[in-house]
Amino acid sequence: KCAIPFYSSWVVLSKFQFGRPVGVEGGFKTQVIDAEMMLIPDPSKGAPSSRQSVARAFQKLKQRKALMFLSERRLRTMAFTSKAKDLNGLSDLTELDMPDRRELDDAVLEMIGIKS
Repeated sequence: KCAIPFYSSWVVLSKFQFGRPVGVEGGFKTQVIDAEMMLIPDPSKGAPSSRQSVARAFQKLKQRKALMFLSERRLRTMAFTSKAKDLNGLSDLTELDMPDRRELDDAVLEMIGIKS
């Protein structure tokens, strides 16, 4: 099977919707019962056009370094509150801001039957 759809933001977010926290340190796990409920597209059931859209979007995504889902700037805002000028040098881009990420996610949604 093709693993490309598994890189979609929808699959990542689905893991957090159906998975479960472990311990008190922010650990998270996904058991088989959780994975069976997750929204994971099956490329073999997708239309050829949606498989091609997913593959094209993924090829674009592979050309750049992956970003975090929360920007470094947002994560460090509290730490730098007293040094606001230091925030200007940090990027506010996140993975979800990237056009290639959105293209991949749209193509995966189409593959699972969501047209708009």
